[in-house]
Amino acid sequence: MDQEALVADAQTLTRSLDETMVKPKGVMLARSSETGESKLWVVPSSNIDKREFYGLVAQAISAEDLNALDVGMVELVDMARADRMGFKQLIRAPGISRIHLKSNWVNGISLPEGILIRMNL
Repeated sequence: MDQEALVADAQTLTRSLDETMVKPKGVMLARSSETGESKLWVVPSSNIDKREFYGLVAQAISAEDLNALDVGMVELVDMARADRMGFKQLIRAPGISRIHLKSNWVNGISLPEGILIRMNL
């Protein structure tokens, strides 16, 4: 998978979701060290039903004609899980970013390699 295209699609999806009730507070393109697969973790601004979340994601991906990213790559991360993962202590990047991370430890929790698109928790 072309990483540049994946990051560009993740940024576009984030902008598109800003116009919905999702309004992502956190978005990270995380890469599994075990499988090499990428997941796009999305922390919505408020609680949202999973079905509604994935429906909005699918609509945005279709409307924006994204090719590198599909719904199966997107993972809903609730605020409680984001807190346990230490995202609040990690970094603050409220806009659309491209911040590369390599195997970081935050509060004893190992975060995977990845690219922060937004972190505004």
